[in-house]
Amino acid sequence: MRNKTLGICIILALVSMLAMIPLASAVDAPHPPSADFSGTPDNGTAPLTVVFTGISDGSGPLTWLWDFGDGSAENETLQNPVHTYTIIGTHNVSMEVCKGSSCAITTKFNFITVSPPPVAPVADFSGTPLSGLAPLTVTFTDNSTGTAPLIHEWDFGDGSAENATVQNP
Repeated sequence: MRNKTLGICIILALVSMLAMIPLASAVDAPHPPSADFSGTPDNGTAPLTVVFTGISDGSGPLTWLWDFGDGSAENETLQNPVHTYTIIGTHNVSMEVCKGSSCAITTKFNFITVSPPPVAPVADFSGTPLSGLAPLTVTFTDNSTGTAPLIHEWDFGDGSAENATVQNP
């Protein structure tokens, strides 16, 4: 009987000691920091330089990891990176923020749109008729190429400014 009483006393002592050890509660458990971001501008022609701002409610030491959607690792660990896009298209952007082992991630789909830069114009034209008696009326046709805004300034070589700024005089 004495061994049984001693065993009960040891168990009670262990339970009492365990009760003194603070247990982690859900309130004390670390929660992941929030993750959000902005980027300006979100569209334009290549090369497009975007200033990103990482936003989190986490305090203390935080780590940042960005995926700009174009395969580049440029400035990927900064909170507020500047990234230059050279690949034409629409890009998803993700940002992960961590405090210790607790992390949060946000992805914005189709967030950055990069368009091709304008192509410089190449001037070209044709005219008909190419010869004849004076006074000769010639119709000129603009055959120029390029995607840049085109401004037409014709010089007919005779001092005339008539129709000098229309596309097909």
